[in-house]
Amino acid sequence: MKEDISRGAVALVHPITGTYFILEDDGHIRMGGENFGDFMFWNAVTGELLIKATKVRYITDELEWNELTFNKAATNPTQPALSPRKASPLKRELARYGD
Repeated sequence: MKEDISRGAVALVHPITGTYFILEDDGHIRMGGENFGDFMFWNAVTGELLIKATKVRYITDELEWNELTFNKAATNPTQPALSPRKASPLKRELARYGD
């Protein structure tokens, strides 16, 4: 793990478990567990978030996927999981900053 950390990066690495949080020179953020195989990587250039995990849980009142929102009313697998959404507050907020 230590050989993967560049000289100018800011890193927290737990000495026993190997879990880490790294702010890289190019603005990327990496965090995870060296011995666990699960990690998160945020690409500062593309804005992409990569998550590799056994299980991902969301605790939120509302979750959006691009311009769709998850259908809270769905009670069985035959109902659509995503619904179109008009005037997303997130999209309006992003537009203020030039998207």
